Amino acid sequence: MTRTLIVGGSVGGVRTAQALRAGGYDGEIVLAEAEAEAPYDKPPLSKGLLTGSSGADDIRLLTREQADTAGIGLRLGVRATGLEPRGRPVSFDDGSSIGYDHLVVATGATARRSPWGDIDGVHVVRTLAGADALRTDLLGGGPLVVIGAGFIGESPPRDVGWAST
Repeated sequence: MTRTLIVGGSVGGVRTAQALRAGGYDGEIVLAEAEAEAPYDKPPLSKGLLTGSSGADDIRLLTREQADTAGIGLRLGVRATGLEPRGRPVSFDDGSSIGYDHLVVATGATARRSPWGDIDGVHVVRTLAGADALRTDLLGGGPLVVIGAGFIGESPPRDVGWAST
């Protein structure tokens, strides 16, 4: 049986898996994602999730049940660490590897780390855990500085009680 391995569980990876099935692909599909969470949409992390108007279930791209129904194997919580193009395995940080006939790398972008390191009160909003940590700090009140010109940097939600200057 033909296997398509998709590394990355963001929009690109999930939609590729779904499009393969919708297009009649009958081979094995494996979607590997570094986060242990079922795939979710990242842009809403800095909007509805912060304001509390949406929760983690509202931004899911693919649940385990939907993956099972579509015949998409989920490997969550494993980060790809190596690729051998000749033998066609991808190795993961848990010591496992998966062979493939077709490989899709849909890992998305990586947020630039802050020059201050990982310290209390400095947040990078790229994961559910990061958004939850920021929300907790925001609810505590106090001054806020937003560095970056992404979605959150340009238009913070006004109903949280903070504004850009």
